Amino acid sequence: PFLDFYIDSCQSIIRRADASHIAPQMIGPKLLTALHSIVDLPYTESIGSASPHLLIDLAEGGGAALDHYQSVIREETQDAGLNLCHSLIGSPTYRGVTLSEEHLLKSMKYLKQK
Repeated sequence: PFLDFYIDSCQSIIRRADASHIAPQMIGPKLLTALHSIVDLPYTESIGSASPHLLIDLAEGGGAALDHYQSVIREETQDAGLNLCHSLIGSPTYRGVTLSEEHLLKSMKYLKQK
């Protein structure tokens, strides 16, 4: 039930906000923190944050960043989730590749399979 409420709330905020002044965090951490202070949402502190290098490797199904994540970081942190960092689209190149929306979609597909 919360996910449906959250999606609807995010869409409502986006519709009502001035698009040129909306911060990406407005419907993410800021909204979730505000809701948590009112209704005590369940949460975890084990959410990783993906770099453009990791996202590209996830999308391509392999590479040094993914190998490092799987062998070291993931084993040590036991992430419950991974922030795919949409705001990094267009980031500097990694192995000659610039992070794109398609990389994020392919990354999600790769992670769903694991």
